[in-house]
Amino acid sequence: MKMPSLNTKPVVLGCLLSVCILFAAVTYAAEQGAAATPAKSVSASTLSPAQKEKWTQMQNLAGKDYQLCTEHCGNDTPCHEKCHKTHQNRLDRDYQRLLTE
Repeated sequence: MKMPSLNTKPVVLGCLLSVCILFAAVTYAAEQGAAATPAKSVSASTLSPAQKEKWTQMQNLAGKDYQLCTEHCGNDTPCHEKCHKTHQNRLDRDYQRLLTE
């Protein structure tokens, strides 16, 4: 019984393309990792223990929202920039609100 011949060229090209896209996405994500840092450094002497705990919770929630936003963007750089700006503004606003409580 003769086996049908398979044209492997499209499969190989598809695999190579997938590897290139994956490499580009990982490189881009590594470059954007620094963008997730908070807008404000909170001095330990500025906040009470209760405020420190609340600030940590606020940062964690904002970080999760930021991650979700950037995942939604894919490789769209302007979208990532909007996520970063929104994240920074949210941290600034939450921090200021925490100081006035």
